[in-house]
Amino acid sequence: MKDGQGPKYLNTSENEIYHKGRQLFGIDRARAHASKCGRIVVVEGYTDVLALHQAGIRESVAIMGTALTAEQMAELGRAAPLVVLALDADRSGQEAMVRAAQHGGVDLRAVEMPDGSDPADLLASGGADSFGALLDGSIAMIQFQVRRLLADADLDTPGGRDTALEKARGLIDAAQPAMRQQLIRELADRLDVPESSVTLALEADAAPRFTRAPKPALPAGASAGEVAFRAEREFLARCLASGELGRGYLARPTDEQLSSDATRGARSHLVSHFDDPLADLSVDEPALAALVTDVALAAQEQPPTAEAVLRMSILQLEKRRLEREIRRAAQDGDHSRQSELAAAEQRVRGELDEVMGQTA
Repeated sequence: MKDGQGPKYLNTSENEIYHKGRQLFGIDRARAHASKCGRIVVVEGYTDVLALHQAGIRESVAIMGTALTAEQMAELGRAAPLVVLALDADRSGQEAMVRAAQHGGVDLRAVEMPDGSDPADLLASGGADSFGALLDGSIAMIQFQVRRLLADADLDTPGGRDTALEKARGLIDAAQPAMRQQLIRELADRLDVPESSVTLALEADAAPRFTRAPKPALPAGASAGEVAFRAEREFLARCLASGELGRGYLARPTDEQLSSDATRGARSHLVSHFDDPLADLSVDEPALAALVTDVALAAQEQPPTAEAVLRMSILQLEKRRLEREIRRAAQDGDHSRQSELAAAEQRVRGELDEVMGQTA
């Protein structure tokens, strides 16, 4: 048939005798072969079935359109324990394979068909061996569903990646351990995040997020502790975003220069897991996991930091340490110590002014 001569397939209207949702074209010829080889191959069109049978793949049947019904799935399950869907690579065919998973009750696999092709085309161009290899490489339906979800997602934006992971979550939760790990690897690769980040997001009670809500500005009356915590968190993110340069600067501050156990613990974890920050985070330490995750996400959203800025960050950590020590000395009435610390703070201020002058 030439273009414009009419539809490739034309089904009669449904009537008392013909119900397309109950029919499987070729099942009378395929049943014995399917029983013998343990699988039945499902395609869309009559010519696909004819081509497959002529090529020796005789366990093949066709559905009447692109909707697999529960009745058809039950018949396929009776024919063979493994059902392999090889529907056309157009959107309707791909969506039909995803919908088929809703029926359950059979071991269902899907063939990833090359774009714009159907089985008859592939047999004509590559032969039976080539198409047989596609059938042998069929993937579990849950894996096919996740790949389709990712193919339809907007992975160029953080919000799109968040949405994709949230949609994939229900599928992955139902997967067996080995398949779950495989899906996590694929998600991490497509979302361009560490595997541990995907695992942590899937295990969290809250909905997963690969974007951070903007941090509210500190109020005018924010305490020195709040100011220090915010600055230390930003320092950790800058280091993490700056490659090997940042790795070196991350190890420079002393524990005394960090104002809280939280930022000290986060820094220690990041030093040990610089290349994969979210690895080995324990659900038994939710505060540490939350802070490290926040820092890691912040690092993903910013460019590498210039060395002069990292130097300024270290000097500011030291300046705030000295200010804390000065307050403590004043509370203790140790005026000699207070004067000594004030002189040290003045020197740090001078170094800060010098570095700022170099970057101006």
